[in-house]
Amino acid sequence: MTDQERAAFLAQPHIGILSIADGAGGPLAIPIWYEYAADENVLWITTGGKSRKGRLLKNVERISLCVHSEAPHYMYVSVEGPISIDAADTDRDTRHLAHRYLGIERGDAYITAMRDFMEQSEPILVRMRPERWLTFDASKERGGRPTGLNQSFATTDLSSVCIVTGQVDPVQLAYTPGNASVKAPTGTSVKETGRRCRQVCRRQGTR
Repeated sequence: MTDQERAAFLAQPHIGILSIADGAGGPLAIPIWYEYAADENVLWITTGGKSRKGRLLKNVERISLCVHSEAPHYMYVSVEGPISIDAADTDRDTRHLAHRYLGIERGDAYITAMRDFMEQSEPILVRMRPERWLTFDASKERGGRPTGLNQSFATTDLSSVCIVTGQVDPVQLAYTPGNASVKAPTGTSVKETGRRCRQVCRRQGTR
């Protein structure tokens, strides 16, 4: 994605997945509301200072946030950078996020219902200045072919559907549980990959 494209993507009210280092264990990964100010290159969130993520945030210098869209065509923006922490103002900061994600009326109702809880949790405002970016947009083409997932099909015996991911738009083909794998050359259409899938399933008695 270009700078403008990733800024436009982050401007949409997707749910972000915040990752925070957590000592010797794996990082804490948790969904969260966020806002991104493209003109300042600052991404910010609010959370309770007494919450687990709030306590962890006070002990780290950097965080990561991944924002993605599951709708065709799949895309994501992942950012990482240093943070600063200040006290959050519920009406200025959290209400802004509530309006962004819920709309004005529902956002105000949310703040009214949650105000006491928020204040007791000692809310903090966390600002992150992205330094490292990783982006992906499956709608773009390279070399005349759609980008995206590798040109292959695979299932496991735990699956009840065949999933063809050889092109931008995934296709599901119902079949009884079994094991099948089709390797499709780069550029093979979803229709052709699906046909090969069905042939293999039938040969194995799974379709």
